[in-house]
Amino acid sequence: MQFTASDAYMRGFALNIPEDTTASSTVDQHERSIDMFKDVLGADTTASDQLNFIHLLKRADEHYAKTN
Repeated sequence: MQFTASDAYMRGFALNIPEDTTASSTVDQHERSIDMFKDVLGADTTASDQLNFIHLLKRADEHYAKTN
């Protein structure tokens, strides 16, 4: 997950990585990876049950329109 997220970040994508949809070997590793996603990659780690999918789709459309 971290390599894919980093690659997407370097390509200018906005990242949405719900904190409750990833896993690690330990709770500490999970918390550190979520912190890295937020702090380093600027990812939105809002829990999956709180995501506004209409808003996310609009953001994706806006990004696509800028890049094509």
